[in-house]
Amino acid sequence: MVLIDEEGNMVHGSVLPKFIYKFDINLSENACYIIKNVSVGDSSPTYKYVDNDKKVNLYLKSTVTPCEDFGGDLHGFKFQSIDALIGMVTKPNTIVDVIGVVANYSPIEDKNKNLMVNNKELPLNLWGTYAPDMSNYILANPDQAPVVVVLQFGLFKIREGRPAVSNSLNVSKMYINEDIHEINEFKMRYLGSLPSKPPSSSRLSAPTICVPLREEFLNSTEFCHIIELEEFYKVT
Repeated sequence: MVLIDEEGNMVHGSVLPKFIYKFDINLSENACYIIKNVSVGDSSPTYKYVDNDKKVNLYLKSTVTPCEDFGGDLHGFKFQSIDALIGMVTKPNTIVDVIGVVANYSPIEDKNKNLMVNNKELPLNLWGTYAPDMSNYILANPDQAPVVVVLQFGLFKIREGRPAVSNSLNVSKMYINEDIHEINEFKMRYLGSLPSKPPSSSRLSAPTICVPLREEFLNSTEFCHIIELEEFYKVT
């Protein structure tokens, strides 16, 4: 778990497998709780998802009580500057939050997925269920523009001298054109930065979708059954 308080402070939390039966029905995402009697220890994971040297652990005597009085931000985004990422000022293997417009997108993993901020593009690599989530949204909303994406708890990497951000499986959170303050504000800034009468070459449009060669072949080729081959009387 990642727990956040009303002031935006975050801490990593966990439950031992033998105690999950007690807490799995009491904890849900984006809900507020009062959690008592936790143990606190040092946090030294391979990838640090929150800026905190401690972690909390729920055990048998811990209690979880619903609370309706949360007045803080539910997301706690801490966006990384795209200039720092593209310029490789940010250290590799750093956990980052990024926001931007989808400039182009390909259903192939690790290819042609770029976030654009201030006309600067940052490669975005999606794995696991994150890739089809993006594909499904873009295919189902071809006229949506701009498509603004937030990737929280993404992993910054430098491969062969090139910077990129990818999702961390089961940890990252992705928001696509959702009605949240950060995305709405980014859209307003982005639309406000466009020329009032843009030329046709720079008109606002939905992301360009690059279709893999295999999919193009399967979709555009007329197939026949093998048994039909006996019925051909001319070269086909």
